[in-house]
Amino acid sequence: MTRTRANRYVALVTGARPSVEVEIKRSRFIGYAARIETEADAREILAELRAEHREARHICHAFVLGADRDTQRSSDDGEPGGTAGAPILKAIIG
Repeated sequence: MTRTRANRYVALVTGARPSVEVEIKRSRFIGYAARIETEADAREILAELRAEHREARHICHAFVLGADRDTQRSSDDGEPGGTAGAPILKAIIG
């Protein structure tokens, strides 16, 4: 099947949190995905990740809410402006 914007999607099971980890130049990057329904859900997951990764200097993130993707948020969390959160958001949006 040809993947177009119209038929390309990923379904996340509620409660699941798939992850991937990569090390680049002795820096560790961990990516997580989670299904959320509200901004409060996102804040809760971020709090859990901050507690789980206390040694992390930055927890950059982004999320999209709504059937029409009308709520979009991203954060560089101290990284130079536009270098982390915005690219994550762009990857989510596709």
